[in-house]
Amino acid sequence: MSNQISGNVIGTSGTALANAKVSLSSTVISLIPSRFTYTDASGNFNFQGLPAGNYQLLATSDGVVFRKSQGVTIVSNDIANVNFQASALNSANS
Repeated sequence: MSNQISGNVIGTSGTALANAKVSLSSTVISLIPSRFTYTDASGNFNFQGLPAGNYQLLATSDGVVFRKSQGVTIVSNDIANVNFQASALNSANS
């Protein structure tokens, strides 16, 4: 399995968001358990070793929940790129 999903999280000022939490879940729950990671200093994240399938991702930072990615599909030996721009919908606390 060399499939991966990577991308970045950008804040409202257009700068990268370090330490934003990015959650990944499979649309087929039995495929893999949900996972999460944090962005690096450049706002980048990476999920490696994923089986082929459909995934959803969600980014949060400082209580702000960014738009959820819909239907990211990866196939054999695939790399998908998902970027989050600060069009925040709501607070994670509401």
